[in-house]
This record gives sequence, structure tokens and C-alpha cells, in this order.
Amino acid sequence: MKKWLLFSAVAAAMIVAAGGCRPKAKVTIPTQKGLLFEGDQVPGGGIPLGENPEGPFVDPEDYTADPAVREIFVDVHFDYNKAEIRAGERPILERIAGYMREHGALTIKVEGHCDERGSNEYNLALGERRALSIRSYIAGLGIEPGRIFTISYGEEKPLCTESKESCWQRNRRGHFLLGLSPAQAPRP
Repeated sequence: MKKWLLFSAVAAAMIVAAGGCRPKAKVTIPTQKGLLFEGDQVPGGGIPLGENPEGPFVDPEDYTADPAVREIFVDVHFDYNKAEIRAGERPILERIAGYMREHGALTIKVEGHCDERGSNEYNLALGERRALSIRSYIAGLGIEPGRIFTISYGEEKPLCTESKESCWQRNRRGHFLLGLSPAQAPRP
């Protein structure tokens, strides 16, 4: 009887532990196939964070080599439960594509984010669709898709934590990070 009780307690602990784990951010590695419109194969999973082979990336706010990037690489926002680029956000992506044309070695990472509503799994998928939508739009402006990496954080990295619409709007975004060449990377 004691063995059965011990087995039940261990099994219950494992179930609770597995249910409490938060999913990891989903990384999508760019493909050379195309613009990732319907029908293209989008790789899932990918590589763990911090092990990106195109490595290191920096937030535009922290990029000191060119202060203009802070005004060019601003967040793109989305409507609730949508991944389509708003008409008002397209000029941002056009400026980003223009900057990338002028700086041919630059790579970017697009982070897809969501508000807190919906399950973790749903928000990770929606964040991925948002990041891929941005990637497709920029690639459609003539930027090589292999220079644009995507990652979804879903609801994991909110800018605002209040449960109200004005806050949720800020969290529904695509955020950009700039890829640094080894010469530009900060030294430890």
C-alpha cells in the first residue's frame, strides 16, 4: 500500500510540474525558399535562444554606431487577434527596408509579441504569424529573406502589465533587433 501511495504522489508531482512549465519562445530560422507566403514551408522549432548562428543582436535603443536606427527601427503594432500589417504601419517597414538596402550586411531579428489574452500556445503561434508577416512584407520590398530572422515570445515579454485595452495595444507588436557583425559585437 505504501508503494502505491508513493507512486501516486510521484506521478501527481510530475503532472503538476509538467503543467506548470512555461513554453519556450519559438524560433524560426529563415529559409531561402521565398517570402513565406501560403504554401512555403516554414521551419518550426529551430535553435535555442542565445545560440543564434547569425548572433549577436542588439536593441535599436542600445545601438550607438548610428543614432538614426532608434527612429527607424520602431515597433510595428497589430490589431487584436490579427497578424496583418496595418496600413499605418507600412511606412515603418518601408523605412526599415530602405535602411537595410543601404546597409547590405545588416541582419535583423523580428520578435512577435501578443497581449495577455489567450492561451500561451495560441499567443506563441500568433506572435510567430506576426513576425512572419513582418518578414514577408520586408522581403517583398526587396530585402533578402535570409537576412531576416523571426522569433515569437507570445505574451512572455509585455511592455505593459495592466489589464486594459490601452496596455494590450502596446503589447501587440513586432519588435526589431539589429544583427551585429563580429567586428561590431561588444567584447566581454
